[in-house]
Amino acid sequence: MPVINKNISMITTRAGGGVTFGEVTYGPGGTCPGHRGEPVQFVVILTGEATVLIDGLPHALPAGNTAFLPPGTRRDWTFTRNAPTHHLWCTFRPELLTEADLERIPGLPFRQPFSPAARDLFRLGLETPPPGSRPESAALLEALAVCLFREYVSQAGVENAGVRLHPAVERARACLDARFAEAWPLSRLAAEARLSPNHLVRLFRRQTGVTPATYLWSARLEQGVQLLRHTGLNVREIAFRCGFASPFHFSRLVKARHGAAPRELRKGADVAGTTRGGVP
Repeated sequence: MPVINKNISMITTRAGGGVTFGEVTYGPGGTCPGHRGEPVQFVVILTGEATVLIDGLPHALPAGNTAFLPPGTRRDWTFTRNAPTHHLWCTFRPELLTEADLERIPGLPFRQPFSPAARDLFRLGLETPPPGSRPESAALLEALAVCLFREYVSQAGVENAGVRLHPAVERARACLDARFAEAWPLSRLAAEARLSPNHLVRLFRRQTGVTPATYLWSARLEQGVQLLRHTGLNVREIAFRCGFASPFHFSRLVKARHGAAPRELRKGADVAGTTRGGVP
């Protein structure tokens, strides 16, 4: 991520072999404009929140999530005005990926929860000695970047590169992933996907295994749980940020999915060592 904004209070990087691992904190309201043709990039929000315009389309990135940004796209970042945003990033040349890796890119989601394996890879990347002090460091950074990509692919379940989602399903899923807190009546989503409502439901269910409504509530619940585990926001604020009609509705779905109330789930995460507010 380019270092061009004066609103940065902390930054650490390891770079070599066309790979950069970094950790940075932007002050409230910070911005980071991009340019066309950027490399492969992963960004993890640890605390705070960000919105990124990818070729002009907005995508929300709350704390506790990893975002994947494909090569060749422009990314313009804006960070929340309410608090500093602490995040990690990794950029690398797409030439490091195999043809099979590159074929999987169109099927990858914009964001996923920050996995323990990805956390370990970022830690190793940031702890790698500078390439100037050890010649093998550049090769290690390259290997870690490729492993990070393949961990993201594995987490997404993109196993068969030959299976592609219909463009209409991709458009619908991208809308729900990026703007999950908004109201999405079927008529609006169908207009975004450029299909009739009935056709969209049939196609979406056939290719993803669920209806658009089920997918949306799952996305909202997933983001709510990540905010529970990685922020100090109260249950009411999390519920409304994630598009739930009430804290009761959010709590009921959390208990149905995880077998515990939100406060119990958060307490369990604290006991298990989940970090809220920093890097482990």
